[in-house]
Amino acid sequence: MTEVLLERPIATNRLNELAKKEKLGNGKPPINELHYYWTRKPLITSRTVLLASLSDGLDDDELQQLSGINSNPTGKPLFYRKPWKGPYIQQVQLYKNVMARARELYGEDLTVFDPFAGSGMIGFEALRLGLNVVLSDYNPVAFLIMKATMEYPKKYGEKLCDDVKREAERISEELKAELSSLYPKHDGKEVVAYIWAWEVRCRSCGGLTPLVGAWHLSKEEYLAYRLVNGGLEFSIAKGEAPEGNVDRGNGTCLLCNMPIPHEEVMEDIRQNQRERLLAVVLQDRTYDLPTDEDLEAYAKAKELLSNSKELEPFIPDEMIPPEGNVVRASKYLPLWRDLFNPRQLLLLSTMAKKIREATDRISSEDGVEYAEAVGAYLSCWLAKHVDYNSRTCHWIYNNTVIGESMANRGLSMSWIHTEVNPSVKFSGSLQGMLHDVLDALRFSVQELRDSGRADISLKSALQYDAGRKFKLIVTDPPYADDVPYPELSEFFYVWHKRTIGHLLGDSFTPTHVDTAEEIDQGGGRTKEDFYDRFDFAVRKLYDLLDDDGLLVLFYAHRSSDVWEKVVNSFAGAGFHITNAVPLSTESENNVIAQGKRNIYYSLIMTARKRRPDAGSADLQSVREEIRSEIAGNIDRVGRLNYSQGELFLWGMGIALKHFTAYSRIESFSKEDMAKTALESAQDAFASVFVDAEIRKYAGKSIPIDRDTLFYIFTLKGGDRELDTDAFNQSLKIGLDEKSLFDKKLVVKKRDGKKTRIYLNDAFSRSKEMEVEGKDSIRGNAVIDYIHRALVSYAISPGLDKVDENAQNAGMLAEDFVGLIRTIAGIERESDALKDERECKVANDVVRAYDEVRGSTAR
Repeated sequence: MTEVLLERPIATNRLNELAKKEKLGNGKPPINELHYYWTRKPLITSRTVLLASLSDGLDDDELQQLSGINSNPTGKPLFYRKPWKGPYIQQVQLYKNVMARARELYGEDLTVFDPFAGSGMIGFEALRLGLNVVLSDYNPVAFLIMKATMEYPKKYGEKLCDDVKREAERISEELKAELSSLYPKHDGKEVVAYIWAWEVRCRSCGGLTPLVGAWHLSKEEYLAYRLVNGGLEFSIAKGEAPEGNVDRGNGTCLLCNMPIPHEEVMEDIRQNQRERLLAVVLQDRTYDLPTDEDLEAYAKAKELLSNSKELEPFIPDEMIPPEGNVVRASKYLPLWRDLFNPRQLLLLSTMAKKIREATDRISSEDGVEYAEAVGAYLSCWLAKHVDYNSRTCHWIYNNTVIGESMANRGLSMSWIHTEVNPSVKFSGSLQGMLHDVLDALRFSVQELRDSGRADISLKSALQYDAGRKFKLIVTDPPYADDVPYPELSEFFYVWHKRTIGHLLGDSFTPTHVDTAEEIDQGGGRTKEDFYDRFDFAVRKLYDLLDDDGLLVLFYAHRSSDVWEKVVNSFAGAGFHITNAVPLSTESENNVIAQGKRNIYYSLIMTARKRRPDAGSADLQSVREEIRSEIAGNIDRVGRLNYSQGELFLWGMGIALKHFTAYSRIESFSKEDMAKTALESAQDAFASVFVDAEIRKYAGKSIPIDRDTLFYIFTLKGGDRELDTDAFNQSLKIGLDEKSLFDKKLVVKKRDGKKTRIYLNDAFSRSKEMEVEGKDSIRGNAVIDYIHRALVSYAISPGLDKVDENAQNAGMLAEDFVGLIRTIAGIERESDALKDERECKVANDVVRAYDEVRGSTAR
């Protein structure tokens, strides 16, 4: 089996930077704005991973050139044009070379299979590369998004863009003509948004009080209130807003100042669904109090909705799935329809009805398949507006925009919630949402010309027919507790099935999104359910992969326990993990020390079927293999500009490579394989890494104990704060946690509600020593003696105490100072450590030693 580029270390620094940019703000590709979906992979990441999977002959510079990382000759965002298209001869030739080699490796039918395709980001890039794709997902909303992103644009092209635009604009004009009177102007100014609050009855005084989490309208203005004749009178004021009167569901009556327990709040809203219109936002971003005309218009909308029998089939009256409390607002609002006020329901159900009528007409004129295509985009348009016009939307006063429903994955209760005027240009308006949908459609049409074939299905990976084998499987499977997809996607599903469900057959007929084979945790599905189903899915992937095929897996999770289970699943199924490429979307100096991101943040793992003749090995020899490969490659890998945390992730890939290469490893059970592999990676990498640092500064290797290894390794991260998970992982190199705390090498500090762990410096451990002359540093590790020497030197400069502590540590003075030299060098390189007293004194010791005895360091 030929090793492809992705099975070797590749440069990710620039890739990570561009991936982060693509995921944020204006960097998002247009297809991301077609429909809300979770955890979309950046196109630049998918493109680079696919290219690195197709060839064994590219080097890092060629990979980055071909993927567009190093240059962008078109001048457009990287996601807009295939960089190998056009008059760029070198890139065109590179692309042709890669595709020719890919056909040699994978056969003429270059097909990528993704059984957990989600919104189809991997598949989209594969199509643009000219590959064929087979994409599958268990979620009907994901299925619809993929068809609208790839299948329909490829099939119908520009005609589809024109027809979707025409139908949507007609529907917009009809909605405006029929419903605009329900959104009255204020002194000639359009209202762009309405700010509502839930209102409950206080059992103490009998009055109705609104529940407001925050009274802000903007950074400078807030909604003020006062009691007048036993009621509330509101005004718009400038200055600092007072605190709200609801916290974690418990309210306080504004009329009598008595508490209203959460259970009473929940029951009142569930039974009555009373709201109070507090303010309106005008088109010039000013604010006004509601008028009688506003209240009359809202009452009229409520009346129209209740009297319209023809809209009833288009109103989502299904029960929100109660399992697992995924949709947290369902404790107050049990039906999907309850997440919308009457005017929102009137608008959305009228829009759904018009979309259904349009697709029925197109079906009779141009056929069912074309009606399905046009209807898909109209339904996505509706779904985007639903996301910005529900009772779970919130007002973002800092930016004066509406926060979408899915901004909080749990569809939480919004005490202050917003309603959009659909016909006026503003965040969430129909005009803006249509622009996004058309932009996404045009992008797909443009980018998928002359692309490969797309086979998209609504199917679970657990039931996929293993009769067909694939030479290349690239997928991003569900993570243990990331998103409960079925329950949250039902927020959109209930509208899609009313607009175009009749055109999609069995895909959109069930009342609820199916969860029987869902592979995630949430909605009543336990972690054990996830592990069982994930394990079964991995075995299915093994069956679907050709004997000489390659599996590429994106995986991210904070918990080492989850990683161990995942790795055990792959090893148990018969996979040999051949590499792990670290990915991140944040720039951090060191995840192990700083703790801003766990060491298991994100990996791309490559795997092949384990050789039938794979033998056995003993544990010690495997550990030696790991250490040997890490030591032999760490300088070369270091030139790829990996951060320390990413270097460790690379080391973890080396460990997994060697552990999964054998059918059996003696001395431990298969269940301990992943745990032992990760511990071996931590041990080997830390020791090799620290040894390289010591040789860099001291000029030779110096044997050290585990505590000193831990100290130098953590310092290299450039900060003294340790993430709790990372600290627990560090213990796996043989550290005694109790001893580290007892001798105050590490300490815990409270920061608000969070407990943080810090690595102490010499002077934080020895306050009594400086004040009372008493040795307050505990422990007999080399680092303990180094700290004693530094404090003693600070009190009374001279090398006698350095020599004494070196002797007590059982070391030559030269080696002892070599370690001090290493600590001084590492701390000088860190902005956070270079001004510390420890760094300054360590440098003084090194200078004094060199002046008296001469430097032996290189």
